[in-house]
Amino acid sequence: MQKFSDLPIDSESMCILQKGYELCRGFDDSQIRPPLCQSLGNPLLRPRVPNEVLFVLGGWSRDGVCADMETYDNRVDKWYENENESYEHSLAYHAMVTVDMTLYVIGGYTTVKYLNSAKRFEPLTKTWSEIAPMHSSRCYVCAAELGGYIYACGGFDGTNRHSSVEKYCPVKNQWQMVSDMSSVRSDAGACGVDGNRNLLLFLTESRLAPKFRLQ
Repeated sequence: MQKFSDLPIDSESMCILQKGYELCRGFDDSQIRPPLCQSLGNPLLRPRVPNEVLFVLGGWSRDGVCADMETYDNRVDKWYENENESYEHSLAYHAMVTVDMTLYVIGGYTTVKYLNSAKRFEPLTKTWSEIAPMHSSRCYVCAAELGGYIYACGGFDGTNRHSSVEKYCPVKNQWQMVSDMSSVRSDAGACGVDGNRNLLLFLTESRLAPKFRLQ
């Protein structure tokens, strides 16, 4: 075991470490364990998720459509594989949205089925749960959070491309049809702008689509 004297630290830090070591050495495991267990109730000592994490789920890999989840921590510039948090089945062409620290996965394609289903992932507890299904199956769907609601726009159901838009309320766990877009759209991007008052769509066939207000 490496000694404190072998560590490349200054004399003041060495003194603090030595005092801490002498203090801990006076206790056996039975004396130390109860206070440590009690301290876990302190919210400041609980394990934490970094405040900025990028989630990537599913998509196409070298072996086909996958269910893998990876996360990126920008503070250390590193990707992590999350095998235990992977999706229950392979998934591609879906949308992912965050609302209040919860990740929502919407629609998509499994290579055999076009989905109207949606699920949410709680990063703090690392648990998946199913939410209410959409009214229409949608792969190549785009989605965004706007005012606490999720808007799923357009997409493809295996036969038709959609101009329809659905609005999801996390509190009520309900999808509601809202005003259709002016044209069918799939494989687009969406984000909330203007203080979450408007939804801006980015299309593959044109550089920028006009923004429109959803009531």
